[in-house]
Amino acid sequence: MNRVLEKILAGNLFQKMCKNPYMLLDNIISAPVRKQYMKHELVQNNKIIFSTFNGEYTCNPKAITEEILRRDLPWEIIWLKKGSTENIPEKVRCVTPHSAEFYIEAATSKVWISNSITMTYYGAAKKDNQILIQTWHGSIGLKRFNVESNKKWVKMARKDAKITDYCISNSTFENDVFRESLWENSEILQFGHARNDILLKDDRDENIIAIKEKIRSLYNISSDKKIALYAPTFRDDKGLEHYDIDYEALRNALSRRFGGEWVILTRLHSRLKKLSKYLEEQFPDFVINCSHYPDIQEIMLLADVGITDYSSWICDYILTKKPGFIFATDLADYNQERGFYYPLNTLPYPIAENNEQLIQNILNFKTEGFAEKCDEFLKSKGCIDDGHAAERIVDKLEEIMKG
Repeated sequence: MNRVLEKILAGNLFQKMCKNPYMLLDNIISAPVRKQYMKHELVQNNKIIFSTFNGEYTCNPKAITEEILRRDLPWEIIWLKKGSTENIPEKVRCVTPHSAEFYIEAATSKVWISNSITMTYYGAAKKDNQILIQTWHGSIGLKRFNVESNKKWVKMARKDAKITDYCISNSTFENDVFRESLWENSEILQFGHARNDILLKDDRDENIIAIKEKIRSLYNISSDKKIALYAPTFRDDKGLEHYDIDYEALRNALSRRFGGEWVILTRLHSRLKKLSKYLEEQFPDFVINCSHYPDIQEIMLLADVGITDYSSWICDYILTKKPGFIFATDLADYNQERGFYYPLNTLPYPIAENNEQLIQNILNFKTEGFAEKCDEFLKSKGCIDDGHAAERIVDKLEEIMKG
């Protein structure tokens, strides 16, 4: 491939020559050239490309990749990856977003697997003989799809949904969300979420033990310390004022109710992780910023208690049957502006709108009957997660690749 074509595909022909004034011109020229170039590239029947909305090796695509590697299937695996590739398996090849290499790999991969609208967002043009599988990054989520605040995103999401062949779901609830939001014409495969498989494995599993030890070592957390995970979602204005949790009072309450010494891991949404350093400056020494750790499922394994406001990870956390709490200081406003798919008080977790209520909820937490509440909630949503979702998904991939 000549250098000019490579720069056009990557969308930086004029920007490279003239710094930034010609970004719009690059966009105008690159889109039709990419489409034509990708249209004529032959699809390779043994190649799959994976992507996630934050460019990290994480979530459902990661779990599916690792099941493929476990089976030692003869497929070429490509990952769209931002930043470091040190945690990527050797048999996986990485490409950078907006690079010419990415568009070539996208054009020649038989299957695209994503947990968001990444492929469309980066301007990849899908052909009729390619398969797009949407795994999404939520589950039995709380927040409604916001189709009002970001018109550009919604436009691309609708475009992406039109070319999506399959949606992976973990529940009858999620089936309905897919249908009523964007993916009314895509086939839904109720296989479960592969990322949740590790949450349902035995604590004595060697891989689970290794993951826990890895995180403790990374953050220098001794084995005798208990861990709480506080991971709120983002606000559209990217403000931080609603994350004013009283860490000192929280730690004391956790110790009084559950015993032991506690460390608190705080993890902001990926849209805010660059801002997490501003909060970090105010953290006591027992609070650790883990916003840059790519895989929240792995942190869930380690956490003895989970705390959020409206983030859907807490619905995955229900599978662990470990204590959880809702800390939502803007509940009324958020419900009016964004809205929920179901009332928060139907969760098995108590709700607090200020620090005093959170502390009381922790001190009053009853272990008796809590696991049954979790089971009832999951049953009410038709959840089928059982620790074998990745196996079912890769079984389907084998069928697709042979076909």
